[in-house]
Amino acid sequence: VSVVSAKELKERPVTNAAQALQGMVPGLRITQTNGSLEDKPSVNVRGTTTIGQGTSGEPLVLVDGMEGDLNSINPQDIANISVLKDAAATAIYGARAANGVIVITTKKGKMGKPVVNFSTKLTYSPKLNMDRLNLLNSEEKVGLELDLLQSGYPYREEKGEVYRIISGLGELSQFKDGGWNALSSDAQSAINRLKATHTDWSDILFRDAFTQEYNLSLSGGGEKATYYTSLGYMKENGNVPNVSAERLNLVMKTSYKVNSILKVGASMFANRRKNSSYLPDSDGLTNPIFYSRLANPYFTPYDANGNYNYDIDVENDVDMDFGYNPFEEQRNTTNETTINGLSSIFDAELRFDDRFKFTTQLGLQLDKTSIEKIADEESFAMRKEKKNHRSNGVTYLPAGGFHKANENSLSQLTWKAMGEYRDTYNDIHEFEVMVGTEIRKTWEEKLYSAGYGFDRKTLTTKPIIFPEESQAFK
Repeated sequence: VSVVSAKELKERPVTNAAQALQGMVPGLRITQTNGSLEDKPSVNVRGTTTIGQGTSGEPLVLVDGMEGDLNSINPQDIANISVLKDAAATAIYGARAANGVIVITTKKGKMGKPVVNFSTKLTYSPKLNMDRLNLLNSEEKVGLELDLLQSGYPYREEKGEVYRIISGLGELSQFKDGGWNALSSDAQSAINRLKATHTDWSDILFRDAFTQEYNLSLSGGGEKATYYTSLGYMKENGNVPNVSAERLNLVMKTSYKVNSILKVGASMFANRRKNSSYLPDSDGLTNPIFYSRLANPYFTPYDANGNYNYDIDVENDVDMDFGYNPFEEQRNTTNETTINGLSSIFDAELRFDDRFKFTTQLGLQLDKTSIEKIADEESFAMRKEKKNHRSNGVTYLPAGGFHKANENSLSQLTWKAMGEYRDTYNDIHEFEVMVGTEIRKTWEEKLYSAGYGFDRKTLTTKPIIFPEESQAFK
């Protein structure tokens, strides 16, 4: 069993419990799959060499005894985290604990005067610097295109501005035969201007980012009752513009000692998380790190009048060129995920003496996840969507963008009971018996909708007229 204390968590500049555990527990592997703010890290307790599901299975996460989520808990509300890996420690949790157990105990009130705590944290993340990638500059890239074009290498020959300049002036054949000196002065001047144009993709695709976090708590109590209440807010901005994550947490806990043997308590956890970004692309073009390695150093995203230029050299599509502009995509597409969570725990403990006690818990969990994806008509995502819905080479989608929405609701009711008996004989023999049961019922509902011809101003869509009935079910 490995334990991480609240003091250790406080010293780390993290925004969620999963990040706080990185490097703190031997054998615990936490992997961020794509680096985006909305990405949920993969947690592996038993190591990647474990036979069975240990290589990919997620551990069971318990918050004050009930199943929870590492990303929904404010690290400032955590008293300690225990990571259980061995069979003896996880036997009590049954088959669900096959991949390990992460037990989170949240803070609670203590006997004494009311204590008010306020903390704020500001974190600075500098702009990404990609100079170490040692990418080609404009002069080097133009030189490479000239060499490949003259050599007759056919792969992606028509990609690149050099080809478009030379072929546009009708000088492709003479260049392949005679090289640079065979080109006209107009072609040479245009290519030289290309060499002198340089776009610093690292500078324009990324930004300095700040994360702000505020936490307020009130705790205290007397001999009979204790209380703990906290409110936390966090906003994390990504190094990519228009990317951010927000979290709001409210915790209310109280316990009451009825008499010498009975103690009852109630807890309420409410959280709201919102991740904002733009639509991803299956080819990875919307990933700014990936795109900056593909984009030509001489390509400029805007023309002299401030209109978008479209990059057609980064696409693999040979059927049609849609034209991609990273700033158009960030402005004209939306990808928002909102998660609202509410859970309540009611518990009671009967302690007859130092040897025997009985505990029970009743938990109610409500989670709702809403995902909204919007693409305006002038976006790479919508142009690809129209390409994927065509009949005889013509799209049958109406003019406008698209609006797609997912609504997932999860409700869970859990009842747990446990009896423990522990005794010592002759000061050397220990005897311990534990008996428990758990009953859990889950309700889940999923809804999905998609509309085309979407207009952000009127929030309306248009009907689709399918040329064939079979295409309506694709």
